[in-house]
This record gives sequence, C-alpha cells and structure tokens, in this order.
Amino acid sequence: MASTPQQWTVQLAQTHAPYPQIFLQRPLPEHSWFSVVVVDVAKFMACVRNGNQLRIPEIQLWSDDKRERLCSHLDPAGGDEPVMPRTSIEEVQIKRWYGLRPPSIHAVVSFTNGRHRSAYMEFAGAKRMPVEVLTDQVDLFVKHCT
Repeated sequence: MASTPQQWTVQLAQTHAPYPQIFLQRPLPEHSWFSVVVVDVAKFMACVRNGNQLRIPEIQLWSDDKRERLCSHLDPAGGDEPVMPRTSIEEVQIKRWYGLRPPSIHAVVSFTNGRHRSAYMEFAGAKRMPVEVLTDQVDLFVKHCT
C-alpha cells in the first residue's frame, strides 16, 4: 500500500472494473491525537460486525443507484479525494454459559464516519485499508485488526 503523509492508496481486486485503486485523504492530519493504522479489511469488518452500531446491509442488497453513487464518489478520476474512515475500538467481555465458562473478549469497531466506504472497499476486494484512529487506541487496532 503506497502512501504519502496525506494520501493513502488502497488496492482493489483486479475484478473491480471501474478502477483498480482508491486514493484516500487523511481527515485530520494536523491533529496529533489521531493516527493512521493500516488494517486487514477482513479482520476489521469482522470487528465492525461484532458491534451493535447501526448495521449496514450487505452491499449486494443495496440499490444499484446507491452502489453506483458510492463507486463514483470513490473514483480517482472523479476529482474529489474521499477521506479515510475514522473509527474507534473497544474490547467487550461476553459472558458464556451463564458464567460457567470463562468470558470471551471481542473487539468492537464503531465509526465516526466511513462505514459505507469501508463496506464498499470490502466489496471491491481491498485486502488492506487505512483508518484514522485515536492515538491511544492504536495498540488495540494493531492487536485485533492487522
């Protein structure tokens, strides 16, 4: 994944016909309390699905118009550079078997913005993508999403 301090490139699957990559800007490059973490898309989206935040339907269930609008928004030839998702993470303890088995720990990712972009990048075959996170959460993202 090639990048500059302000722009990150996300490689898409070769089968993604409209374009092979997406360029994302960092939304808050001047703020030291945010950092960029390059996550494994499958692990990251699994952590998204662990949460109770507003669910995004599978992209195959979106209307063609909605999918095409997002595809157009992310198109590098479109002029505007979209920003990378801004997310947060927490570890949640899940009790099992009424407390008879040790609890399990799940990472839960939630979004400030970018959940539709993330879903589209997963649909388009991205393996890795950058997300902007609070600096004090970098270790949790590395532990669960890389």
